[in-house]
Amino acid sequence: MAVEWWQPKRWIPTSSFPISGCHIGDFTLVLISKGKETDGSITAWSSWVAISGLAGVYGPIYKLWLGNKLTVVISSPSLVKKVVRDHDIAFSEREPPIAAQIITFGSNDIAFDSYSSPSWKNKRKILASDMLSNANLNACYDLRLIGNMVWGGEIQGEQRTIVEMIEERMKKETGEQKSDVLQMLLDLHKNQDSPSSLTMNQIKGILVNIVVAGTDTTSGSTEWAMSKLMQHSEIMEKVKKELNDVIGVNNTVEEFHLPNLRYLNSVIKETFRLHPVLPLLVPRCSARSLTVGGCTIPKGSRVLLNMWSIHLDPNIWDNPMKFQPERFLNEPEKLDFRGNDFQYVPFGSGRRKCLGINLGEKMLSFILASLLHSFEWKLPQGEKVDLSGKFGIIMGKKNPPHLIPTPRLTNLELYKRQL
Repeated sequence: MAVEWWQPKRWIPTSSFPISGCHIGDFTLVLISKGKETDGSITAWSSWVAISGLAGVYGPIYKLWLGNKLTVVISSPSLVKKVVRDHDIAFSEREPPIAAQIITFGSNDIAFDSYSSPSWKNKRKILASDMLSNANLNACYDLRLIGNMVWGGEIQGEQRTIVEMIEERMKKETGEQKSDVLQMLLDLHKNQDSPSSLTMNQIKGILVNIVVAGTDTTSGSTEWAMSKLMQHSEIMEKVKKELNDVIGVNNTVEEFHLPNLRYLNSVIKETFRLHPVLPLLVPRCSARSLTVGGCTIPKGSRVLLNMWSIHLDPNIWDNPMKFQPERFLNEPEKLDFRGNDFQYVPFGSGRRKCLGINLGEKMLSFILASLLHSFEWKLPQGEKVDLSGKFGIIMGKKNPPHLIPTPRLTNLELYKRQL
């Protein structure tokens, strides 16, 4: 393993964690680090912990070989800004692994497609401007029907795969057309003379992005947020008080309530700070050779933005290991999910930031507000909150929380409205 560094050492929260399991023989390198979760409760094994451990030794920017791929790791807000703002175009390329290419039908999605591909700009415009814009999301008033907006119906179980849904819709030759994202994409496929036309694999790739952003990441973030609240009962009580004040005990959560739930929104932001969905974001690839922070980054290098370390840096955050939603109450607009403040970038920034931010934010806020407003929650007798994470690119929980709900609303008829 080769490592180079250019700047003085700086504190990274994992600097004391040992690096082990390195196998270099045939240009294969496996990094596994054993370290404690941010609350010091459960031991976890994570690739991003190992990456951060090296940053604690070699500084905020360093290079290493992962297999036969030169990788640059960046762990400071000022250098992240250089990548996503000052040199955004040069670092907007992707070099997806084989698994990602397969899942996205040959990188025909938006997250992994090449920035230089003409189809990427077309797909991004369709998804960002025509489908997931704030105007379109606001038009879908009832977030309980978000599945209808995307699929024209509910998704029942794992059998409802993307390919099966497309084939089923195309077999229907009735005159009535459903107005949903799937139908909009199929209409673009039919109109091959349009400059916005899509191939079938591009439709599948876009739907993969929507499913992952709208379901997988949302469910994982819900698990983390509920686990943190179960661990901190005093914060849970503050959330419930806000829900009572804004919504009342004789109402159900509606979308127009969400902007007024400032403390719940701070809980969500703090959850993403401690448990970002992508601790290293989606790897970027340099389209040309250039210098960042005194480091020469050759063309074709993989670039990792180490947001996990930045989110836990005591030079940036006061008492960073503590779950403290209040830190986001004073500057809610500055520290948002848009990626404009480079000390807090849970969903990326620049041209390659996550396009599903608006959708994910609305869905997660609505889900958590509904769960916490409608039910009291407790752990099974004898169980403790498990904060262990699982190995992988995405920071998921190793064991989903097992919680017991009891009705909280005074009018039990309200539960029927939510079914």
